[in-house]
Amino acid sequence: MIATATTTTPTTIDAACVQYAGAEVTIATSGPGTVFVTATVHINFDHVAAEGDYVRLFLSPTSGSCATDEWRVRWSMPSNAPAGTYYETFLIQEPFNVAAAGTYTYYVNGDMVGGTGGADSVVGAALTAIFYAT
Repeated sequence: MIATATTTTPTTIDAACVQYAGAEVTIATSGPGTVFVTATVHINFDHVAAEGDYVRLFLSPTSGSCATDEWRVRWSMPSNAPAGTYYETFLIQEPFNVAAAGTYTYYVNGDMVGGTGGADSVVGAALTAIFYAT
């Protein structure tokens, strides 16, 4: 089984962990197994000179959860980078075990650990979930 979803709803990135609006995919499984989720996330950084930017992105079965794991994506821009608008694309992927048949939803969540207060925002995302039965 495969499920896909896309969104172009802008969501501001700030210090608080949030789910990016519409960045979620739902898949129905036929039994126990693994759901492998990938997401491509497009972010617009409004970089301010002399301030570093540091963003974290996560996949999670819980909306608004930024529980740190080694599947997360971390990215930083040094404070000495020229001021300006930067567009970056990130790939996140993570396997999730499911114990039984059901409907499961996975979310793209994230936060800005540094460089908050600008016009930084997620401007789009595309997600794919693939179920592998065991």
